[in-house]
Amino acid sequence: MKLIEKIKKHDNIIVLLIITIVVSAMTFWVLAFANDELWAFSSIYKMVNGYTIYKDINVIITPLFYYVGEIFFRLFGSNYLVFRVYQTLIFIFMWFSVYQLFKALKVKKINSLLYLLGIMFVYRYVMAGSGFYNTYMVAFYIIGIILLIKEKFKPKTNAILQGIIIFLIFMSKQNMAVYYIIANIVYKIISNKNTKETIKSIFIELLTSFILLIIFLFTLYLNNNLYDFINYTILGIGEFAEENTTSSYIYIVAIQVVLLIAYMILAGIKKIPFENNIRKNIKILCIFSLSMIFFAYPIFNMYHMYIEAILTIVTTLYIIDKLIIETLLENKIVDIIKKVVIAIICIYFVCICVINNVNYIQCIYKKEPYFGAVFKEETVDEINEMVEYIKEENSKGYEVKILSYYSNLYMNVLNKNNGVMDLIFNGNMGKDGAEGVIKQIESSKNTKYLITKEEDNVYQESKKIREYVSNNLTQIGEISRFLIFE
Repeated sequence: MKLIEKIKKHDNIIVLLIITIVVSAMTFWVLAFANDELWAFSSIYKMVNGYTIYKDINVIITPLFYYVGEIFFRLFGSNYLVFRVYQTLIFIFMWFSVYQLFKALKVKKINSLLYLLGIMFVYRYVMAGSGFYNTYMVAFYIIGIILLIKEKFKPKTNAILQGIIIFLIFMSKQNMAVYYIIANIVYKIISNKNTKETIKSIFIELLTSFILLIIFLFTLYLNNNLYDFINYTILGIGEFAEENTTSSYIYIVAIQVVLLIAYMILAGIKKIPFENNIRKNIKILCIFSLSMIFFAYPIFNMYHMYIEAILTIVTTLYIIDKLIIETLLENKIVDIIKKVVIAIICIYFVCICVINNVNYIQCIYKKEPYFGAVFKEETVDEINEMVEYIKEENSKGYEVKILSYYSNLYMNVLNKNNGVMDLIFNGNMGKDGAEGVIKQIESSKNTKYLITKEEDNVYQESKKIREYVSNNLTQIGEISRFLIFE
């Protein structure tokens, strides 16, 4: 009994340990290749090596993830191992915030842990090489919701804290701050009968976030980086939405919207034995879950669906807990079953953690900057081949620009940066878009341009730039996966 009481008392420490085991089981033993992880790593790596975000690097997201990552690299080293530790910590932060949300909702600790482990089991493959700015954004979103649920501080203090949360969400992913503000205002209007207090609270929140935003923008201005920040994070949005819209999993969004509206109606039915605070919590969760759905726009792929659905899943589990688990299924036998399930999931992840990380230690690449990465042998051969080719061409007086998402795979080794040409994705090229890059190509001299032999059908590479190179430059050869033009 004393042991159980100690576990209950120190549940946060125990849950943090469990989350760390679960996350580290999935974040290290991941094959490295040209994907989101490489591009995020490359941006931070370039920052550490003297290049400036936005001015020199075409990042289209607000910079919190990159700023913190740069500090991490400067403290512990600029390589893949440190980057994966950084990703692991971000995921731990996010999942711990989910656990704290369940606790704020007054869900029993054992149930909170069970639900958390269930969600993490479903999301286990999403944690592989994807702990980026989206993870920060979700964590801050959840912390903001916890503040609304708990109402622990005085109204003015709560409003200031919400303003800080809005700013942190903006700094994580700019468009989601807008959706958070809208959700926050909608909730306050429908739940607070005191119009004066509501307006005052909203004003303080927006004023706080606005002051922080002005300080941030002024810092960019002093560093002569304000225009570039606006150019990539705002002015390129039109092209991004126009060129990248997909609707593969939009039916999942439709299902979520129907569910969340049904939950709102459920919370309003007086005959259902919900306490007032539960009804209030369901409203908060539903409103913010609906706003989170906009995260998926315009790319309705599986990864975006996973991220935006986290709050909807929490809402669903909360309603099931209060409507069924807590009222109908709370007895000793069910309690034992819960503990057994928790134990099984924990044992599963401990085994996966040991197996994956033993494999990881045996297979890690040993050379900088990719120390800590896991590569296929052919990828290592390709990197070596391309690096030697670029060095040879440079010695002859030629610049080499690789117009492909593979570019950073080689540029990191060479400590080179070709700016926007290292990642020619639609929406990643600022207000001038593909036309701006084409003008750069037209005006360049002594430069060889490489494009992939096969057209990209996976990501969002600009077909316009590819067609321009194919139709207007002279093909002089090929190497590895690329065609060479001059």
